[in-house]
Amino acid sequence: MRVDRQTLVFLTIAGWGCLNLIQSGTTELFHDEAYYWLFSHFPAIGYFEHPPMIAWLIRVGTEVLPGEWGVRLMPVLMGMGVWGLLWLLSGGEDSLLFFALAASMAVMHIGGFFASPDAALAFFAATFWVGWKRYLAHDSYLNACLAGLAATGMLYSKYHGAMLLFFVWLSWPAVLRRRTLWPALALGLTLCLPLIYWLYEQRLGTFAFHLTDRVRRPWGPDFLLNYLGGQVGLVGPLISLLLLPAAVLYRPEDRFMRALKFVALGIPLFLLLLSFRTWIEANWAAAAYAPVLLLGHRYMSRHQHWRRWGLWLATVSVVLLLGVRIHLASPFLPLKFRSETGGWNAWADTLARVASPDVAVFLNSYQHPSKYRFYSGKVSYALSNALYHPTQFDLWGAADSLEGRSVVLFSRYPYPGMDLAVETTQGRWYYQRMASFRNYGRIQLSLEDTRRVFPQGDLQTVIRLQHHGVPLELGISPELPARLGYFLLHHGQVVREAGCGPVWVRQYLSDSLSIPVTLTLDVAPGDYELALFLSSGGIALSTHGPRLPIRIE
Repeated sequence: MRVDRQTLVFLTIAGWGCLNLIQSGTTELFHDEAYYWLFSHFPAIGYFEHPPMIAWLIRVGTEVLPGEWGVRLMPVLMGMGVWGLLWLLSGGEDSLLFFALAASMAVMHIGGFFASPDAALAFFAATFWVGWKRYLAHDSYLNACLAGLAATGMLYSKYHGAMLLFFVWLSWPAVLRRRTLWPALALGLTLCLPLIYWLYEQRLGTFAFHLTDRVRRPWGPDFLLNYLGGQVGLVGPLISLLLLPAAVLYRPEDRFMRALKFVALGIPLFLLLLSFRTWIEANWAAAAYAPVLLLGHRYMSRHQHWRRWGLWLATVSVVLLLGVRIHLASPFLPLKFRSETGGWNAWADTLARVASPDVAVFLNSYQHPSKYRFYSGKVSYALSNALYHPTQFDLWGAADSLEGRSVVLFSRYPYPGMDLAVETTQGRWYYQRMASFRNYGRIQLSLEDTRRVFPQGDLQTVIRLQHHGVPLELGISPELPARLGYFLLHHGQVVREAGCGPVWVRQYLSDSLSIPVTLTLDVAPGDYELALFLSSGGIALSTHGPRLPIRIE
């Protein structure tokens, strides 16, 4: 019996979905997936790092299926949708080559089951491209609004979707002359107002985090190499040798293909320029990969020599990528990334036994408390000090909820004061018990000295503690004394951590208090950052203000 082409396409997409569904249930969560799962337990219009779409999708999936299956259910279904929509956009031309190229792209394998904002972005972007193609062919209010709804979905999935919209407009600026477009823009803007207001309330902290706070060190060549290597890796180390140049060589035949070309080149080049200034994550260019696939496929399908090599490289790539996927579920290769997807269930059980009956708190990590909570079923929190960046746990007020409670503080690194350790499936973890946790995170610390250039040696200065009228008790617990201290950082690395003395104050009756201290600055001349902190039990548990750039001469 002969099977028609559409049936084969359907079976191919269904098979892809089944593969991803099996992967979902046989592979432990990646770190970030556990974090997004935790988002889903606290529904909101926005989160510190991302818009809310992935949290909403995970919430739907976990209502249907348990465990990893539920977390990844919606991304798996959306991954099938992406394949179907992109095949439609290809016009059904040379389906064998299309699916071979799609299956050879590493980003397709990752996005096929990985519960991340990129999975949602890929689906809504593909939906947008279908709507935009219809709108270009048939100018109507309905087509414009359908494209506008898809664009809204992109922005609620990941803010980076705005880059796609910008380059689509740049490919044909005169589209703004179409009257039918303006109601769609108004609709999209109206639907995005809650998200915009949330960003305004957070003072655009999400963008500051991604562009400046994620990696706090001066620019280096590795910023550029990381970005370029990431693009090759996500497209596919082998198939990128053909797919990327094919996408560049293809000459657009109409406005739709021109829009694809602008996005495929514009987003990666824009991020490349940014990588000369700041750290850029490779997956920020995720919205460009579908256009790369469509353009590269169109070019290869019309050049037989390219097509033959494309099918050969795609076959090798698929075999290698399937091997990696098997390793994720059942490890047989010495690959480092296995550390995110194996042994964490046992790790959580070990730490849960150590922490019981107290609350587990993790220092300078948003991923580990999320994973601990997923696999142990027990409540956990994260705290960030001056050596780390803020996280969603800070917006949730994690430290406030711990006040006065008995906790066990965990860390992968032996911070001063963490004298106990336990062996786990993820190596040695350090911890300290705190019988009565004290939250000093609301106290802001600053130097009264306005100078930022200091001589080497001891510096006599004054630290101002501000708490904005909130009653405070410091140093009243003998086993957990409050102490002032500071980190001195050079190129993002701590070169000195020292204390300035204890603080013995039961309650502040004014908005601020000034304490004279001595800072030892006997380091080599140069530019540094000074981060002040209040420690509890000898450990800095909170961020008390921005790092101060200083120069030592």
